Amino acid sequence: VLRGLGPERLIWGTDWPPSSRGLTYRQNLEIVRTIAGVGEKELELILGGNAARVFGI
Repeated sequence: VLRGLGPERLIWGTDWPPSSRGLTYRQNLEIVRTIAGVGEKELELILGGNAARVFGI
């Protein structure tokens, strides 16, 4: 999905499968940081910047 859409079109959510296994928010975030394979700027977009833009906040 990341390669197909690009980081500017993704919004991270906590409803993905590992979240339902009782992981904490911090643990989920660390998994995303580890497997995303993107730079800090792209990660900031995915983890909040894109949502802020979409929702106008």
